[in-house]
Amino acid sequence: MKKFFTACKNYILAVLLPKTCHHCRRDLGIGYSAPLCADCLANLKSPGPLICKRCGLTLPSGGAHCRNCAGVKAAIYKCSIIRSSYVFTPEARCLVLNFKYNDHVYLKDFLAAALSKTFDEVKEFAGVDIICPVPLHRLKLRTRGYNQSAYLAAKLAAAKNIEYRESLLKRTKYTPAQAKLDKNKRSKNVSDAFRCAGTVKGKTVLIIDDVATTGFTLEACAKAIKSAGAKKVYALTAAREE
Repeated sequence: MKKFFTACKNYILAVLLPKTCHHCRRDLGIGYSAPLCADCLANLKSPGPLICKRCGLTLPSGGAHCRNCAGVKAAIYKCSIIRSSYVFTPEARCLVLNFKYNDHVYLKDFLAAALSKTFDEVKEFAGVDIICPVPLHRLKLRTRGYNQSAYLAAKLAAAKNIEYRESLLKRTKYTPAQAKLDKNKRSKNVSDAFRCAGTVKGKTVLIIDDVATTGFTLEACAKAIKSAGAKKVYALTAAREE
């Protein structure tokens, strides 16, 4: 009887609130759980296997590091490793932007599952002691109502049984969205925009965000955490722009 009523409820919801693919808008039908249709799901792809060992940027011609991380430059970065679950294809972009700006909070489950899979694939992440999100400035948080990165970080921490500190990082100044700036202005935009508000001495910290583009935001966060005494700082994002 319970199964009957559940089936009736799902049917009514499918009629009144039909579920469609986030990208192509195709009807997904009753009982379909993924946020993308099968064709769009097939277009989601992970970076690699040819990626920069530090920042995770795809390297079509191979090699150990991208131009920005090559030689001694990799050692100067505070964020030792950046990895992402998906390349920022149109399909991944629809998921991330709807999750981030359109109140589709339920997408956290799909994206966090992808993060969990990537986490298991990176051997260095086995030593992570603390997981934290990239914070929003209080004005942006008030406008948006939630921090999408905090949703992802909390679910990942729970899945891996790792300490979660939502307030480890504080954003100390309001900054324009990185996506609206060119590459030369992005580094300056987030310079000294964060501070570490907790004890991390000797710890390995994993920062979670929705998208990595230039990596400047993650690096600014890592700088604040390393300054507080952390041993290592890594980053993991849902998607990576190329």
